[in-house]
Amino acid sequence: MLRIDGSTASDPMPSLPWPPHRASTEQETCEYQDDPLLFTLHGQAVLTCANFEHGHTVGYVRDPAHWPLEHYQQAIFITFYQHLRRWGFRLIHASAIGQAGQTVLFAGSSGAGKTTAMLACVRAGLEFYCDDATLLLPADSPDGGHRVVSLLNTLNVTAQTLNWFPELIPHASQATNRHGKRLVLLDEAYPDRIGLEGEVRAILAPEVTRARHSSLEPANKVALLSAMLPFSLDLHDARFARDHLDLLATLIEATPAFKLKLGADRDELPNLLRPLLAEGRYTTTR
Repeated sequence: MLRIDGSTASDPMPSLPWPPHRASTEQETCEYQDDPLLFTLHGQAVLTCANFEHGHTVGYVRDPAHWPLEHYQQAIFITFYQHLRRWGFRLIHASAIGQAGQTVLFAGSSGAGKTTAMLACVRAGLEFYCDDATLLLPADSPDGGHRVVSLLNTLNVTAQTLNWFPELIPHASQATNRHGKRLVLLDEAYPDRIGLEGEVRAILAPEVTRARHSSLEPANKVALLSAMLPFSLDLHDARFARDHLDLLATLIEATPAFKLKLGADRDELPNLLRPLLAEGRYTTTR
């Protein structure tokens, strides 16, 4: 359960009486833990307290009427993740699409084309699971596969992406975040194409090219793991960091990995990827 209480812009943010145990410059958060309580300060905008004994979280928001939508998204995601990682879920820097409970991950550095490839697949009929931040569950047995679980049906897009996918414009926020991107509620844009949970069949590293047709080729798994680590590995808590690293390494080792060279035929991507979703392999490319 998440409950948020608010204040006005004139009310000061409460000062914390203790130094943080962990801090993240990227997420603009700091944490202080006193089991079973975990306090998280999100900049000077919100303070949350998670009670792991009862499974509840309460939050204090400074001036909620003027708080950007992206901050609510971030605070809710981080708050839920604090609980979920104790049940074995791990966050990875990847997008996920699929069909009938089978998924492929788009992984790699920012700007490589993950969101473009994901949206092209969803528009052409495949299901959306996650964008940029995906929850991963380890295999239940040596013969089982890793699974992704959808948490938020949102994504941040650039003006160029909205030009390529104009059907998203009515569902995009008016305001932009600090990176100039707008928040889109994808379950409103594609209400019948939202997946909940699926097994990972392959990992793809997108790369935008000038080719006419998209194609696949085997990827270097060491390079792929290196690209995923900086924004995936959970460094907030040393108790989870080793398990997180082991999970990422196992995922890369056990899952077919390919370079996805994105051509001009974006709407044809599902035809290229369906063999991967079915069997974890690809057919002869053009």
